[in-house]
Amino acid sequence: MLLVWIQFAICILLIVFFGAKLSRNGDIIAEKTGLSGIWVGLLLIAVITSLPEIITGVSAVPAPCSVWWLADRAFRQDWV
Repeated sequence: MLLVWIQFAICILLIVFFGAKLSRNGDIIAEKTGLSGIWVGLLLIAVITSLPEIITGVSAVPAPCSVWWLADRAFRQDWV
């Protein structure tokens, strides 16, 4: 049980460390590109932090029928 808490603490430390690093790098990108920090946070950091969910969602659909399945669900008329 102690090992689980140690692993959890390590994960927390990694998230805090790399979250701060990502935020600082976002500020550097905003400064060098001339964009405001809000746009960099909205576009880049939001997309980067959402990548795991996006990859999980895309990989959950079977590969041979993924495009057709998504197109069918997107343009379906009988949503009820």
